[in-house]
Amino acid sequence: MLDRPDFTLNRSNPNPGLITDAKWWLWLRLKELEPSTLLGGIYANKSGFHNTGNANETTWPGNYSIRDTPNRRGPWWRTKSSALDWTFPDAQRGDYSTINKYTSRLMTSARNNADPRLDLILYEFFGQDDTDRIVEGWNEYRDEAATSDTSHLWHIHKSFLRDRCGDFWSMWALLTVLMGWTVAQWEATLPTPPIVRPPTPTGDWSIALMAALPTLRHGATGDSVRRLQGLLLSHNWHLGLSFMDGDFGPTTENAVKRFQINYSLGADGIVGQKTWTTLLTR
Repeated sequence: MLDRPDFTLNRSNPNPGLITDAKWWLWLRLKELEPSTLLGGIYANKSGFHNTGNANETTWPGNYSIRDTPNRRGPWWRTKSSALDWTFPDAQRGDYSTINKYTSRLMTSARNNADPRLDLILYEFFGQDDTDRIVEGWNEYRDEAATSDTSHLWHIHKSFLRDRCGDFWSMWALLTVLMGWTVAQWEATLPTPPIVRPPTPTGDWSIALMAALPTLRHGATGDSVRRLQGLLLSHNWHLGLSFMDGDFGPTTENAVKRFQINYSLGADGIVGQKTWTTLLTR
């Protein structure tokens, strides 16, 4: 299993129109973590997180999966599904030991106010962390216990925040929880300086931001470039970047231009205030 994030380990996404590459990357890592497990489902044409925001809005308007602000913003919420079911065949046979291990790790992280990892990616999850017939779960967005139907006694359902379901770094945070890592172990793998996503800019926030984040262009090097590369990686696999070397070369410049095109920023390849702000808040 990985000892650091490697977002190049991503065999072809079978349905890129409905599934983000980051979510497919997570599934491949889960299969490596527990080879006997199965993919229970990602996209499904029904109400809720397994379907796209557009489908929910058209057929089930007001559905809870598109009600909260994080589930109605970002580049993925309208066109991508935002859930993943992880199935445990041994649990289907009545042996809950494997599913218990992973559900318990999720529950421990969710209840720990000093552990921010699940806040980065999950809206909710359901699974089995004991031997009874009651499903355990947590609504991470509202920070409260939750439960669901008995099918979750043999599969773990994860609903992702729609504005994060294509974010590789957020998927990595979730994966480290499932691998049993501590917060300190996870933090040690983050870019230097770490990726920080502040709230929507207000007041003099942009002034403070630019004081810490200089304008970058082709030829720049160092930690600020490495941070830029980490943010580009977290946004979208299709930007064409797969490394963080701290060198603002042609590949990084092209990734910046693609990002700028996606958000109508003007594709000059220069990372100034507007590009930094969009990277940090979308």
